[in-house]
Amino acid sequence: KKLMSLPEKERDEKSIEIMPRIIGNEFCRLQYFGRRQMRFTDISVPINETYKVEILDIWDMTRIVYTDKISGNFQVDLPAKEGIAILLTKN
Repeated sequence: KKLMSLPEKERDEKSIEIMPRIIGNEFCRLQYFGRRQMRFTDISVPINETYKVEILDIWDMTRIVYTDKISGNFQVDLPAKEGIAILLTKN
């Protein structure tokens, strides 16, 4: 079935499985990659602000600090498996 032809509840459940999600505000950002097995992702934050970057693994239930202080444009290396998210928090 095409995704948009599904009932809303089923569509939301399926889209979480296949589509990456980004939510956040001026203090933090959570980017979930779903079933995509990313080896890296490019991130851009204001150059005059610093952020902590953490990699979350929803299957292993782990949270690893990638770096405590980053700003501007950068690339985050990821473990290339399903269920990975990154969390950016403003310092």
